[in-house]
Amino acid sequence: MNYHSWSRSVVTALSAKNKVEFVLSFAPQPATTHASYPAWFRCNSMVVSWLVHSISPSIRESIIWMDKAFDIWNDLKNRFAQGDLARISNLQMDATNLSQGDLFVTDFFTKLRVLWDEIDSFRPDPTCTCKPQCSCTVSSLLSQRKHEDRAMQLLRGLNDNFSNIKSHVLLLDPIPPISKIFSLVVQQERQFMGGHVAAQIRGNSVPTPSSSSDNSHTPIACTHCHRPGHTENTCFRKHGFPNQDPRSVKPNNNNSRKVCTHCNCNGHTIDVCYKKHGYPPGHHLYSTKPSQINNAATQSDTNLDSHPSPTETITLTPQQYQILADLFKQSNVKSPNVQINQVGSFSTNPSPPGQSQSREDWFD
Repeated sequence: MNYHSWSRSVVTALSAKNKVEFVLSFAPQPATTHASYPAWFRCNSMVVSWLVHSISPSIRESIIWMDKAFDIWNDLKNRFAQGDLARISNLQMDATNLSQGDLFVTDFFTKLRVLWDEIDSFRPDPTCTCKPQCSCTVSSLLSQRKHEDRAMQLLRGLNDNFSNIKSHVLLLDPIPPISKIFSLVVQQERQFMGGHVAAQIRGNSVPTPSSSSDNSHTPIACTHCHRPGHTENTCFRKHGFPNQDPRSVKPNNNNSRKVCTHCNCNGHTIDVCYKKHGYPPGHHLYSTKPSQINNAATQSDTNLDSHPSPTETITLTPQQYQILADLFKQSNVKSPNVQINQVGSFSTNPSPPGQSQSREDWFD
């Protein structure tokens, strides 16, 4: 509960309005027939309204039917002002375990100070009630010990980068006031922040590669011919100019490494070898004669297209095979109407007049 901070705030506000007497029993209720009763009633009702609307709705319902501000104030004080041992122990533990972490020094000190003030509200400093006044220094000794304990809580909760301040304060005798320690720590924090900001400014002033490339355009240059405006991947001097005779392109280092396994020449591979696959139309070595190709299938197709057979090749029937067999048996007999040209084909056309019919000795 935040009763102690609330009560202090209310007392301050009522003192500014000159109405604090209504909660401290300094303004008793006059008789109803007295001339000052209407003024007292107005001021009391005003203070009651302030108190009712300054607390949470759950607590407001328990005091809504009270008419006097003094009764409301005492009822709240009796219910929430009395601290128990468990609450005091929790506050002391929170103050001891509180650390700065990611907080600024001011925020850390504020949280610690709130815990100290709440502990003081539950356990105020004892005062001497001796009559006559005693001359012992017990009160001052207790106050000094409490001050030392709180100074250690403040120093222990700071981050490790304040170790210089911690060592400096602990060497002092007596321990300086809490406000002085706080001032030293804040000065050290300002130095840290100033150095960090200066480092950021210096870092931002150094141009990065990305920023320099955005501000100034770097010209593109070819690494092969060292001319601007293009790269090596699109260099005509390396890869050849458009619509140019391949012979006029000087071989570069990459093409000189290529060796054809067919003609053993440099600059190309077997896949684009003209000596194997034939020269393209327009080439000075291009001719109607078929190129000599090692591939058997390509050679057969090229020969058939270049030299068509004068006679039509047909499939032999069983009767034709029988004729061939008879010819093998009768090797001395000449057939006037049959002339064998090659295996798998024969001609039955009669010989032209004036030419003698002869049989080739291909079967000898």
